[in-house]
Amino acid sequence: MLLLSLAAAASLFTAEPVAPRTPLLALAAPPCAGTPTRHVSEMYLENARRFVTTGDLEAARREYRIARMLEADGGCLPEATSNELATVLLAESRAKEAATVMRELAADAARENDIDMEARARVAAAWLEVQAGDRAAAKADVRRLHDIARDSRISPETRALLRASLRR
Repeated sequence: MLLLSLAAAASLFTAEPVAPRTPLLALAAPPCAGTPTRHVSEMYLENARRFVTTGDLEAARREYRIARMLEADGGCLPEATSNELATVLLAESRAKEAATVMRELAADAARENDIDMEARARVAAAWLEVQAGDRAAAKADVRRLHDIARDSRISPETRALLRASLRR
């Protein structure tokens, strides 16, 4: 049985669509700043966003991937970039790839001991897996979310997110 409330996971997405009926994950933390590569990655992000507004999602996807790589290489957890890339992939009906992007972000956040970011990314990954029609793939994320829910380090916001997303 999948223990994620899909309505709760979907409610994490804002009404700022990239394409009609395509959600964009709301960020709880500001994007990484102050790294030497951040300025360069911002150029790619601007290009990607411009491509999204013109409807060239393939070009946007390419630019988001470059920005994400630059941020990661600069020691930043690319939360905003990963969210926007996942949104573009979802708009292209590539929910499975979008879930992979969010799962990679979750793994990176776990390595950096950023449990709140890991939780946000795992909720999104599980929701995207279900959107892709693969409920079984979402189960590992849901199991990890239950572990995170018991962790005393999570913020009150993350605790509320998990309470809304997980059924006991």
